[in-house]
Amino acid sequence: AQSDNTAYDLAFAQLVAGMVHQQQRRLPEAEAAFRAALDRAVRHSLRSLLPSLNVGLGYTLLLGGSTNEAIAALADAHDLATHSNRVLNRMWSAMGLAAAHGATGGTISALRYADEAVTLGARHTLRDLLVTALRCRGALLAVEPATHEAGIHSIRRALTLARKLGMQPDIAHCLA
Repeated sequence: AQSDNTAYDLAFAQLVAGMVHQQQRRLPEAEAAFRAALDRAVRHSLRSLLPSLNVGLGYTLLLGGSTNEAIAALADAHDLATHSNRVLNRMWSAMGLAAAHGATGGTISALRYADEAVTLGARHTLRDLLVTALRCRGALLAVEPATHEAGIHSIRRALTLARKLGMQPDIAHCLA
C-alpha cells in the first residue's frame, strides 16, 4: 500500500498535469488527469486537494461544453471550499458557476455567484481575480436591457482596475 505522502504527491502531480493540459487546451487529457487525481484523493482521504481538483475539472468541462457536468464539479468545489475556508477555490468556483449558469440561462443563479466572487475579491484584496469577477458580473448584467447600464459600469470598474494593475489581456477582454 502507498503511504499517504506518496498518494498526496501523485495526486498533486496529476493536478498539475491537468492544469498544464487545460492551458494547452488538451481537454480530454486534462479531464483524465483531474479525474484520476480526484479518484486518488478520495481513496486516500486527501480532502485538502478536493476543492482544487474539482475547480480544475469544472473549468475543463466548461471549456469542453459539458456545462451541466461542469456545474456539478464546480458546485462540489464551492461547497468544499466554503466549508474549509479556502477563499481562492471558493472564488474560482463561484466565477465558474456564474459563467456556467449564465450559459444555461440561469441568470439569477449566475449573478448570485458573480456577486459572491466580487465580494470575496474585494474583501480579501485579490485584485487580479476581482477584475475577472467584475468582468463576469458585467457581462451577465449587460445582456439584459433592464440591467445593461449596471453591466457596463461593472465592466468599466474591471477595466479601471486592470489598467491600474497592468493586466493587458484583461484590458483587451474589457474593451471587447
